Amino acid sequence: MHTVILAGGEGTRLRPLTCSLPKPMARLCGRPIIEYLFDGLLRAGIRSATVTLGYLPLVLEQAYPRGYGELELEFTRERLPLGTAGSVANALPSGDGPVLVLSGDALCDFDFAQILRAHKDSGACATIAAVEVGDPREYGLIRTDEKGFVTGFAEKPGWSQAVGGLANTGIYVLEREALEKIPSGRSFDFAKDLFPMLLKEDKPLYCHRARGYWCDVGDIPSFLRASRDILDGKVAVAPGPKQQIPRGLYTIKPPVFFGQSVSIGEGAVVGPYAVLEDGVELGHGARVRYSVLMPGAFVGEGSRVTGSLLCRGATVMRGAGLLEGSVLGENAVAGEESRIEAGVRVWPGKKIERGCTAREHIRFGGLRHGLFGESGMEADGRLSPRQCAAIGAAMAQVPQCARAALANDGSPRARALSYALCAGLQYGGASVWDFGESFPAQMNYCAAFGGRDLAVFVGKGSLIPYGEGGLPLPRYTERSIEAAWENGDEHPAAQEEIRDRADMGSLRAVYKKALEQLGRQSCMEGLELSVEGSNPLPRELLREVFDSLGCGRGESLVLRLNASGERLLAWTRESGSIPFEKLLALCCLDEFKAGRTIALPADAPLFLDSLAARHGCGLMRYLRSPSDKRDAAARRVAASCPWTRDGLFMAVKLAGLMARRQATLGQLLLELPQVHIRRSFAQGSPTRLAELDGKEGMSAQEAREGYLLIRGLAKLLIIPEKSGHRLRMLAEAESMEAAAELAADAERLLS
Repeated sequence: MHTVILAGGEGTRLRPLTCSLPKPMARLCGRPIIEYLFDGLLRAGIRSATVTLGYLPLVLEQAYPRGYGELELEFTRERLPLGTAGSVANALPSGDGPVLVLSGDALCDFDFAQILRAHKDSGACATIAAVEVGDPREYGLIRTDEKGFVTGFAEKPGWSQAVGGLANTGIYVLEREALEKIPSGRSFDFAKDLFPMLLKEDKPLYCHRARGYWCDVGDIPSFLRASRDILDGKVAVAPGPKQQIPRGLYTIKPPVFFGQSVSIGEGAVVGPYAVLEDGVELGHGARVRYSVLMPGAFVGEGSRVTGSLLCRGATVMRGAGLLEGSVLGENAVAGEESRIEAGVRVWPGKKIERGCTAREHIRFGGLRHGLFGESGMEADGRLSPRQCAAIGAAMAQVPQCARAALANDGSPRARALSYALCAGLQYGGASVWDFGESFPAQMNYCAAFGGRDLAVFVGKGSLIPYGEGGLPLPRYTERSIEAAWENGDEHPAAQEEIRDRADMGSLRAVYKKALEQLGRQSCMEGLELSVEGSNPLPRELLREVFDSLGCGRGESLVLRLNASGERLLAWTRESGSIPFEKLLALCCLDEFKAGRTIALPADAPLFLDSLAARHGCGLMRYLRSPSDKRDAAARRVAASCPWTRDGLFMAVKLAGLMARRQATLGQLLLELPQVHIRRSFAQGSPTRLAELDGKEGMSAQEAREGYLLIRGLAKLLIIPEKSGHRLRMLAEAESMEAAAELAADAERLLS
């Protein structure tokens, strides 16, 4: 007789536990699941078995290179998935006699010798071991006649079809007659293919009602339940060797399993139903109950772990909490005072930073405090519709978001996320205008035109919010949204206050009309130019505007828009590439000559202040992330100057300037001071910026945002990003070499 143990599955429903090990090697009370099967084979007098491998085969091969005690093991690998039956046929040598097949990821204490005797007595060509289950909906059910022979199957039925509760355990005994029907080289399953074939051919198929305990350890709840059943003694198996109870002033509430070298702090409470594997450490006052902690896991002072699974090396920092059904993957970290909600899984190596709450699975990136990053809103790694609905509900609680506008990039994913965000806003009572497929520059103009307080552009995996007038959202508004999000409480509006979403796609025509009106202030007929950009929406719209204004098409002037339509670059034959900062300066100079005051962001080129003063004009600065309303006046002025942050308006304004002055872009650039600008990024702590004062000839002073370094005629503005982990650097000098040198020196001193 031959015995085959199927151990090649990926265990996807057990992830993240099975991200780095095959399911049969997951530990239950000090031992891998598969070892309980090995013990059962030895009790039945079986001394050899073949183990089929697929997913992470080396883990099993290296764990049992010389077999398991008196059990001789042979391992076979599948190059291609062959299904359960195909895998067995691939592993078997030719010969006679029945074959015992076991599932390597089930926990049971069956008497395999009894199953073999029942098969022999039945005279069947195949025998299926079965057990009665309370909820049959997750199992393959078997129908039998009064003698125990199989008459039919029902695979994971609903209650209406679950006429019985006899579940297939994945334990079979098969004669060679049955095995010979398994085709070679392709996927073939026992339950789906072989057994229905045998029934159709009227071959005797027997169902043996096995006695004892059986659990299909297929998902996290069943894994935790199997651990509890071992602790309760419901399974006739021998868990890992009992270790000496760790010393200390703490409380044990049985049943509890302790591995080797466990450390427990004073005042901790362990149990009931806690499994602490080898090397687990609990801090002072920690509480662990109904949970499994894999080798090397750590639970910090005052933390609470309830009904959870901590994988190998997982860390729960001080004051954190894990709720029922949550999983912290291998070497993952739950930061101080963080929280993992019920059923949430954190993948290996991911980090939940201090004070954050994980409400959805964390597979990508990490989870930092707050929603807002430098490039938009970031929640729990990759955005999902559920997250967007929660974010919308949080926004609706903030008065500054009561009148919202939405737009999306036109992709199916972005549209779905936009609908979810809209639903959350509506649920909280906000008024929502939806501009549909658009780009940020167009959305912001339309939102400002309609007096919207908040505008959110939805991409494939990002939310980019803007405040009143299409300007950056103030930090005090961000903090209010974050507080509502982190609190997690929903405040639905009354039924009569929930408003329908308003489809305002037609308002996009207002944007095009405004561009054309700006262009008609100058006669552009005969001006030749081309428009480029990766996003066809702003590119084609700007081309249509220039066509309507009588501009021709030529290659002597190339205008390039970024994907959002917010920034413009240019290229000419005489001047080569012209950066955004120089184009902005030309537009500002035109305004200064007209005696107008304008407002720019704090990180706009510094030389524009002296350029404004030279013409007797005012230049106001607004902050990208103000903590209060100190820049309110500047924001009001900026709202009336869309060309300062809209590449399409800037392009039309520049073309009009060239037409009025009858000058090329290169000729206009000669009117600007000879200043070289260099933008870069650096790593460093924002708290150390003041330390640069007096070093290597630099003087440092606080700016509107960040710090300003001055050395001779060179200036360097350093503004920390919202995360605090990176610094944005804007250097200005009479030469590019001097600008680069100042930036490099500052970066070196900060590193």
